[in-house]
Amino acid sequence: MPLPNELPTQVPMLSATASRSSSTSDREVIKVVTTAGPQSVDKEFLTQLLSRKDVIPARKRRDFIPNDMKDDQYWERRRKNNLAAKRSREKRRFNDIVLGK
Repeated sequence: MPLPNELPTQVPMLSATASRSSSTSDREVIKVVTTAGPQSVDKEFLTQLLSRKDVIPARKRRDFIPNDMKDDQYWERRRKNNLAAKRSREKRRFNDIVLGK
């Protein structure tokens, strides 16, 4: 278990269940399942960790591109990206149909 001032090596959580530990009188310990396996983490520490903005990255902020910078190369990249997104959506839909979702 990481110390309160250290970040754990694995942050992604799949599930969490609360339980009382007999060794700690007033601190609640939570069992979390991470990519590394089950771990016991102090509930207060976990709450502080998950509330930090730098631990859970936000989506990249989109930059506005002015019209005068939209040359042929820009439109070619957009066309390729739109085709890739379309293929990805079609593939996901096909997989959903095959899996019966």
